[in-house]
Amino acid sequence: TVNISGMANPTAKNDPNRPQIPALPATETFPAARSYNEGVTAFNNGDYDTAILRFTEALALRPNFYLALSRRAQSYELNDISDKALADFTQLIDAKPNNAMALTGRAALHIKMGDYQSALDDTNKALAIKATYFNALNVRGRAYLLLGQYSQAIADLNAALAVNPDSIVALIDRGVAKKASGDVAGGQADLDQARALQTAPANKTAETEMP
Repeated sequence: TVNISGMANPTAKNDPNRPQIPALPATETFPAARSYNEGVTAFNNGDYDTAILRFTEALALRPNFYLALSRRAQSYELNDISDKALADFTQLIDAKPNNAMALTGRAALHIKMGDYQSALDDTNKALAIKATYFNALNVRGRAYLLLGQYSQAIADLNAALAVNPDSIVALIDRGVAKKASGDVAGGQADLDQARALQTAPANKTAETEMP
């Protein structure tokens, strides 16, 4: 299997390319919205302790505020509190079993925790819901890579890059998979392309899909 050390990690706490998350529009005035938007500000500033507190306040005001639950799960994950992140993702999936984004979020957490088979299970479910979902293809590709199933990893990462050709994470993972499968030149080409993209301004466009 492949050592994950040195591979791009889109959920790394200090990753400068980690996407920012959007606040609710000013037209949303329900009581939990203010706490939620304060949580978003803290999250985007890397203050995950405060983000967790504010998303928890939002959930206390509106227990079925699933977007706040999703963002709290992300905050826990980025703050390396994996057990609570897993609990939040699971609660969200229990409430919304067809939420591809939540399934993929939990799959990425499973990879972080070393449970690659569970990551495959969750991404398979996510891709059954949305076959071209970039994040799910990317996460499943990494799970296959870490399991040493290089041809499956490359197939998923090819599909992910067809959706987002400038994904640094997918290019690095595909480069590693190609090299591990014997295609050294092809793998190096992917790594070189990823390195070139890293010198460009970071794209911090957040997902607009909401759970």
